[in-house]
Amino acid sequence: MENTKLTLIRLIAAVLVVGSLSTQAALLAYEGFDSTGDVQVQNVISSVGFTNNSDLTSYRMRTYNSAGLSYEDGNGNTLDVMGQYGGMNSLVGGTKNLQMELTGGAISSGTVYMSFLFDADNATGGFNAGLLSGAVGTASSMGSVMQAMVRATSTGWGNFGVPSGIDDVGGPTNAGLHFVVSEVDLDAGTMTTYFDPSDLTDVVGNASHTVVSAGATFSPITHFGFSLGANIGYVDEVRIGTTLADVAPVAPVLYAYEGFDAVGNIRIRDMISGEGFTNNYDLTSYRMRTYDSTGLSYTDGLGNTLDVMGQYGGMDGLVSGTKNLQLELTGGAISSGTVYMSFLFDADNATGGFNAGLLSGAVGVSSSMGSVMQAMVRATSTGWGNYGNTSGINDMGGPTTAGLHFVVSEVNLDAGTMTTYFDPTDLSDVAGSASHTVASSGATFSPITHFGFSLGANIGYVDEIRIGDAMEAVIPYNQLSGILGISDDFDTDAQTYSNWVSVGSVVTRVQYDGGLKLNTQDATPQNEAIGLTLVGTMVPGEEIVFSGSVYNDGDREGSYIVQLWNLTEDTLLEESEYIIKASDDVAYVPVDFNVRFVARYRDLGDAVQVRLVEMADQPSRDIFLDHFSVTGGNFDATPSDLSAPPGATFPWGDQFPFGFYSTSEADSDYVLAHGATVLGPYYGSAQPASLTLAASKDANYFYKVTPECMQGVNAAVFDTPGYVLPSDATIVADTLEAIKDVKYSKKVVMWDLGPEELRPWRVAEMHYLNVASSALRANDPYGRPIFMYEPGNRTVDSLSKTLPFLDLCGKGTYLPTDGNDRKYNRIWVRWSMEQEINAIAAVKTNAVPLIVLWMAADALPGEEHLIETWCRHDTYMGLIMGGKGVSIWSGFRNRTGFQNDFQAYLDGYLTVADDLNNDRNLAPVFLYGVTVAGVSSAVTSGPTELYEPEQGMTYPSITYTMRDYFGQQYLFMVNSATQNVSVTFSGVPDTPRTDLFEEMEYAASGGSFSIDLAPLQVAGFRFDGYEAWRDQHFTQPEIGAGLADPGADPDGDGHDNRDEFDAGTDPNNGDDYFHATIEPLSAGMDLVFSTSSNRFYDVDYSTNLIGGNWLSMLGNEQGTGDDLSVEDTRQFPAAYYRVRVSRP
Repeated sequence: MENTKLTLIRLIAAVLVVGSLSTQAALLAYEGFDSTGDVQVQNVISSVGFTNNSDLTSYRMRTYNSAGLSYEDGNGNTLDVMGQYGGMNSLVGGTKNLQMELTGGAISSGTVYMSFLFDADNATGGFNAGLLSGAVGTASSMGSVMQAMVRATSTGWGNFGVPSGIDDVGGPTNAGLHFVVSEVDLDAGTMTTYFDPSDLTDVVGNASHTVVSAGATFSPITHFGFSLGANIGYVDEVRIGTTLADVAPVAPVLYAYEGFDAVGNIRIRDMISGEGFTNNYDLTSYRMRTYDSTGLSYTDGLGNTLDVMGQYGGMDGLVSGTKNLQLELTGGAISSGTVYMSFLFDADNATGGFNAGLLSGAVGVSSSMGSVMQAMVRATSTGWGNYGNTSGINDMGGPTTAGLHFVVSEVNLDAGTMTTYFDPTDLSDVAGSASHTVASSGATFSPITHFGFSLGANIGYVDEIRIGDAMEAVIPYNQLSGILGISDDFDTDAQTYSNWVSVGSVVTRVQYDGGLKLNTQDATPQNEAIGLTLVGTMVPGEEIVFSGSVYNDGDREGSYIVQLWNLTEDTLLEESEYIIKASDDVAYVPVDFNVRFVARYRDLGDAVQVRLVEMADQPSRDIFLDHFSVTGGNFDATPSDLSAPPGATFPWGDQFPFGFYSTSEADSDYVLAHGATVLGPYYGSAQPASLTLAASKDANYFYKVTPECMQGVNAAVFDTPGYVLPSDATIVADTLEAIKDVKYSKKVVMWDLGPEELRPWRVAEMHYLNVASSALRANDPYGRPIFMYEPGNRTVDSLSKTLPFLDLCGKGTYLPTDGNDRKYNRIWVRWSMEQEINAIAAVKTNAVPLIVLWMAADALPGEEHLIETWCRHDTYMGLIMGGKGVSIWSGFRNRTGFQNDFQAYLDGYLTVADDLNNDRNLAPVFLYGVTVAGVSSAVTSGPTELYEPEQGMTYPSITYTMRDYFGQQYLFMVNSATQNVSVTFSGVPDTPRTDLFEEMEYAASGGSFSIDLAPLQVAGFRFDGYEAWRDQHFTQPEIGAGLADPGADPDGDGHDNRDEFDAGTDPNNGDDYFHATIEPLSAGMDLVFSTSSNRFYDVDYSTNLIGGNWLSMLGNEQGTGDDLSVEDTRQFPAAYYRVRVSRP
């Protein structure tokens, strides 16, 4: 099995571009789920033409760790694909929707085409995909908006639309991979779907099944929808367009490539050829040799570089006579269609002796290739051009200079044409940006069999030879910087001056006077601005820096900012702090500025404009731009790097969030060692310093964001007569300023937006929350969740008004010890959590409920012994009710309310953190476990109900939940009474059960059992599942013979059935058992062990076996089904390793 290496590697990668969606004008939308695996699809930044609204896609939809679905027809053509799977991450009940909105607006008329790949776990139901006229909830039926869907039924796949009136079957009946293409005529009311074509160049004529529907009445199309019931399915490569070619693009085919990828100074005829070429020893001159170099390379005018590898090929000295290189096409002759060719050539002179191109055969190594020349590029005394001795081509018009040239030729064998493009300034548009273009026609081509390169007396080097069926196949390039850098010191007005224009609401004169002058006119801030549009478009991960200095020419005050704008979307990307020239400043003294932005995936292909904006509320002195520069370049955050790192907390990552406000450094170390997974939030202005401290401990951080304009603002300030909320521009600017230095840190896993406790009935406060959260969300490259603390008295109604702006719902579930009646009525925790859960269900089903708990004062004398019980009751009540994170206010040890009991509270809560994130590893059960119905309880002794006096509510004394996770069932319960309660549970599995906290095992009890619970006690059981596992692996006769007994070892591998059950291995396969091996490395050791996908693993090491001092190397790592490898590069005289496996 393939090893999964758990080694941290920093990857800096360029974006390899082999084609551009922008060239397909009729492709309306595309989604390839181009992300790393195992992230929620609702958090994936959408591709082209779709808006991925997180409210419309179930959190169950996740990308998968794969290169994505792919499709190949019967002729070897492949669908042009990219990206990851999208689909379900486990077998769960109920409806889960993915609904992506068309960014370009509704499609009301004409014909629309749709295609997608779908890999179905079964083919008899539970699957719908297609065009919608609106959107519904993430778990609601899409029937009311289904217009043109493809769905699976018990009699096969077909077309379906509830309001449109379509319901026709006739498609495939098998599960597995299918390529689906639909043609929907909105005016004629028809829908035709083609399944699994055997020839992608003729989908209509070669479909394995075709389903035709007529008589429909379509509404305008607004969304693409994908819905699953109980089955598992993967969807990929979703396309919507206006032609069939848009939605069924055939991937470009590279027939042959030679990069001379060898060591330097060897004969090319002795070298192993590249791809698609046969390097025939008899057809290449021994004078042709590789060179000691990394090879030829090419950079266009935008900084894009041709994707290259390998060495030079060429002559090793100035010698007379003809020397040929002739590479045979391994795939056979190309007789028809259009063929593309490209190569790099560095010529010693440009006046003769050089030919390179396509041949119809081969000649001797020193013979003229004239008799087989079909489509060549050659040098003459009047310049480079096209040539074919037998085909009849001879046209000049190319470059006349020696040196390096990039050559791309398009040869239509049927039409008899050849067009060659030289030295393009934009590799994304070779035809439109070539420095020279030579077109030839009237040729008669013979089948192409070889690529030939011939030299006479001159020295030349050839490299990067490609032959393919499309332009994209022969010009792969690295778009290292989409924005072309530029600078100007304005020594003259002949540089960038004429490209600056007025962009403010008031027309501003742009003048030259020893610098670029912004001639301000009035006293209204922000209405006068000048801008310069940059050459190129943004690439995800590209860092753009605008820097320079400004000065004024007098003593009047001036106030300005510089900005970076996404011109395509007309949105502000980043801006500087105020640049102020005060009245006592000396004129002509420059003030520096610098503003930086890293492009996100959503910025792909968008234009950028830099701006200088006047901000003063009085007439300012004219401002001069003394000098400026804009640089573009790759930042190490490529699109594939936008997902959460390992260990990040839910919902951005997959680790259960458990943390305390404001812990000291020593206490931070302590809580992290005992199950906490995040530090913070912290109050005050030292957020970056606290983040640095967290990063030094490799810890996640809950970052508090309070814009400068809102510092110190609370309800009293809001209620002050005459208080005016800052402008939207100020709120946005201050929000961006608050995160600009930390937003690329992946140690930040959640944002805590301040001020806290904003009141939903106050219009100004909700307006601020909307503006600030929108600015934060739009400028977070990773899409991390936003939280705002809500006070404990908030209800469903009030939470429903703030939740649309947030991703984490958390109100104070505080039960103080200072005499508040809640501490004796802890059932209030249930009411508190119900408010969050019900608000989420009402307005934002993908929001995550947090359990926000209290520790701020000592217990009353005589009650200290209850602290751990309180902590466990309150936390587990929150978990049972559906909480998916714990945040405790506060971990500040020096709080005045604490004299004696801080440690007791800290340790009390950490018992739950340890349960969740350490050895018991219960966190996945609460994060991903599915609620199991059918369990009931009956109190046989003690109070049956409890009255909660604050809300006047009555609740059962026992709150419980049954969860299923990876086939294991768990029952958790809390007794909220202050008396003992005896309770009987029925409808539980008739299997042995394990007490999770007392670590006792109990025999099967016929589907019910009773338990006595002490006051406020928490209990939990895992229903073993051994019998179900036994029945899966053994027959009844084997069970009767004792082969399935826990202590039996039927496969003789030395591990009994109980061990095999615990490890998730096969009890009937002697080669499948839990084991580990150590392999020496050049520096350290490599520990390799087998894993099962539903088990968790810990790896520890020790330098001796005395005292049991084991240190963790890997903790709670979920298996994959493959071998797992952990490298230890430390050097020890002796070391011992242990690997532990546990069931969830």
